Amino acid sequence: MRLWRALERIRGLAAVPAVWKMHLGSEYPAMGPLLRPSGRISSTHPCPRENPCECRHHGVIEHGPDDIVSVCECEPRYCDTTRLERADIVVWEIHREKLGAGVAAAMGADPIWEEVDGIPLTHQVGTYTPLAGYAFPVYLTIRMQREDFRQVITELVVRNDGPFVLIAPTPTHMDKACSELLARRSGCFLAMADFLSVREDGRIVSGRPAEDLLAKFHAAVLPKPESNVRAFFPTPAGATWDDVTICFTDGHTVSVKVRGATGRFNYTQMGLANSRNGEPTVQWRLLSGFADEGGDITWDSKYADRRNKKRCELLSQDLKAFFRIDGDPIRALPGGRGWRTRFSVSAER
Repeated sequence: MRLWRALERIRGLAAVPAVWKMHLGSEYPAMGPLLRPSGRISSTHPCPRENPCECRHHGVIEHGPDDIVSVCECEPRYCDTTRLERADIVVWEIHREKLGAGVAAAMGADPIWEEVDGIPLTHQVGTYTPLAGYAFPVYLTIRMQREDFRQVITELVVRNDGPFVLIAPTPTHMDKACSELLARRSGCFLAMADFLSVREDGRIVSGRPAEDLLAKFHAAVLPKPESNVRAFFPTPAGATWDDVTICFTDGHTVSVKVRGATGRFNYTQMGLANSRNGEPTVQWRLLSGFADEGGDITWDSKYADRRNKKRCELLSQDLKAFFRIDGDPIRALPGGRGWRTRFSVSAER
């Protein structure tokens, strides 16, 4: 879209309507929701000629509320004086927060709006959370010069300890040096021109799913499941313990479901193997007991044990590490009658 190129060409992201129309062409009407009056009046106006004169922007003279003209400032003067309306000299600016929110939502991030201190026209516009426990800041920067763009990446690499996503209107400034800087944090660069468009109602939409768009980023920053060691469960972002279902299919294996994510795991993959002999831990046996009892272990249960309080604490730690869900997955029953899982657990055997 011409909009994305315009953002890197219009200084300060603010101009009179004639300048926006010149850069946006037929896309100008759709930009209405993303533009707003800045409260400023311009002292210049673009040359109206098809081939602009050397001064390009004429000076604006206000003789009165209804008597406004633009005057060519070339010597000698090439253009006739042009009569203007008040609306012609109102400066319109990009609604940056609305732009940032639209970009974040289109790429599947939770919108945020925070200015990055000391870096002009650079904001954190979202947090991208592909899986529970894995959240990455999303930054939007709009720069006109490659040197400035490179400095933005340098600053973000210094200020972030981990990976992040950087978005800019076009890939124009993304050269080899910038790519190498970004790689130091396993960062990801996205150009809005490559995947975003603006609908007639001003809504920003992506032409590609976030999973496809960020596939290489996922491969670089997310852990990979392995068969014989502690596994990685792809818990969907925002999942709670109420979304978790664990079903024992035999003494060593469970079937797990969390919203749309599923998998089969043994006790080793869930981090519940004894490090000395590889046998299931007491915590695995406790989880199996909860399955046999439908999620409750009381003092009347055959699994009752005075050591269950500490075992429940350790099992909770193991489950939180496996699923990366906040809060305790096991809670005490009222009156000290025992313990209950906040997730669904059962046994097929």
